[in-house]
Amino acid sequence: MKKAIIILPFLLFSTLTLFSILGRIRFGYGLGDIIYYPFIYLGNILSIINIFYFRNKQSNGTYISFSCLAIFFTLIFLQMTIWRGPEYSWNGDIITPSITTKEKRKAKKFEHRLEEYNNKIIEDLENYELLIKKGVFLRSNGRYKEAITTFKKAQSLDPKKYKAYWEAGYAYSLLKDYKNAVIEYEIAFEIDTSNIRLRKSIEFLKNKHNID
Repeated sequence: MKKAIIILPFLLFSTLTLFSILGRIRFGYGLGDIIYYPFIYLGNILSIINIFYFRNKQSNGTYISFSCLAIFFTLIFLQMTIWRGPEYSWNGDIITPSITTKEKRKAKKFEHRLEEYNNKIIEDLENYELLIKKGVFLRSNGRYKEAITTFKKAQSLDPKKYKAYWEAGYAYSLLKDYKNAVIEYEIAFEIDTSNIRLRKSIEFLKNKHNID
C-alpha cells in the first residue's frame, strides 16, 4: 500500500509529461500553454524526490506528501479540462486527439454533411440553390471535380442563372485548369454583364496564363 502511494503520483505526472512532450495537452490559452507545462514537469520532479525520500521512511510524511501531490495533480487536471481558457475551449477530450484521430473525425463529419445534402436533393431535385450549396461544400473540402459535376447539374437546371457557372469557374481555377475556368466565367459574365468581379477575374486569368 505504501509503495503504491509513493509511486502513484510519479506515474500520473510522468503520463502528463509524456503527453505534453508529444503536444497532446492543451490548457486553452494557445501559446499560453507553455505557462502550465513547467508545473507538470515540477510535479514530476517532486514525485521522483518523493519516491527517494520516503521509500525507507515509516512516517505520516508519506501520506502528507501524497496528499499534496494529489491536490497538485488535480489542479493541473482541472486546468486541462473544465477550467480551460477560451482560445481552445474544452470539447470533452482529456488528451488532445492525435492527427490521425482528427483526420478520421473530419472525414466522418464530411461524409455526414454530404449525406445530408444528398438526402435533401433527393427530396427536391429541382432545387438550384441546394445544388450550389452542395458544390461549394465539396469544393471547400478539396473535392473539386465532384464540385464541378454538381455545379454542372445546377447549370442544366437553370442555364440562365450565372452563379453555377461562376462557382464552377472557381473550382476549375483551383484545379489549375484555367482555360475551362475562363470559359465558365465568360458564360457567367454573358448572363450578368454588370458583374465587375467576373470581368476582372476573366481579364486576370487571360493575361496571367496567356489564354485567348
